Amino acid sequence: MDWETELITLYFLVSQNAENIFSESMRMSPNSEPEFTDAELMTIYLYCTKEGYQKKTQMHKYVKKHLLSWFPKLPTYQAFSYRLNLLESAFRSLSNELLDALPEVDWLYEGRRKEAVTDSLPIMLSKGNGCENAKIARNMADKGLCSTKNVWYHGIKLHLLGWIIPHKMPQPAAIVLSAASEHDGTVFFQQMAPLNPNIVVYADKAYDFPQSVIEVKNEYNLELIAIHKRQKGEPKNDAFWNYFNTMVSRIRQPIESAFNWLIEHTDIQNAAKCRSDKGTLLHIFGKIATALCIYIFFNS
Repeated sequence: MDWETELITLYFLVSQNAENIFSESMRMSPNSEPEFTDAELMTIYLYCTKEGYQKKTQMHKYVKKHLLSWFPKLPTYQAFSYRLNLLESAFRSLSNELLDALPEVDWLYEGRRKEAVTDSLPIMLSKGNGCENAKIARNMADKGLCSTKNVWYHGIKLHLLGWIIPHKMPQPAAIVLSAASEHDGTVFFQQMAPLNPNIVVYADKAYDFPQSVIEVKNEYNLELIAIHKRQKGEPKNDAFWNYFNTMVSRIRQPIESAFNWLIEHTDIQNAAKCRSDKGTLLHIFGKIATALCIYIFFNS
């Protein structure tokens, strides 16, 4: 697909879903239908993010230099940035529309419950010493530890549940956001499990809470298989648990690849340039929407 077709595809995607995605961000002013439309703004954001221009300044310069014939009414950078921040709810709605549009996953064996993997990805507004006094998005972000990088950060967690597809990345099934300090297991048991019954989920040791595992199995017929955390008094080199953990690690490995793919294509983990609540939400949902567009339309 050439770049012109990609640009048109994104514009038609936004335009065709306009009634749903703009319902929460309707304008209530005399300028409710400006010459430069919100659909054009969203198209620019999606296309430029896909092309590797992650900052709004980069997007505006790129369009002004290379795509001005496509967007002749491009506003000043200040208006461009301000109006994009107002569309965070539209990007959220578009992300939901794209998630709902994903095809049903046919599982490998007939009659077997669908299997999924789950984990979380930190979205960092600041890290290291800077996270102690960070003030951005205080109503949704706080201080947490990224165990993978062993670094403290101020930010938000993106929790992903993805259907297992052999030899491919997991297909997104559910996305939940939480503050950085919220435990992965708590978010899964309280928010994801009730909405995804009758499945099998593989996870890391952060989700290994035997009592909660039993509760979701009894209430939602959801079987959670997590890497086993060694309990006090257990031998360090138990052959059974070593084999079990290796098996679960191999099954859930594709979700790590999915996060790496997401970071590579959208740089979603780096939110250090966000300066407001709306800017933070634009960053998150704009990147999620872009990733879903790439996954659905351009990932051939």
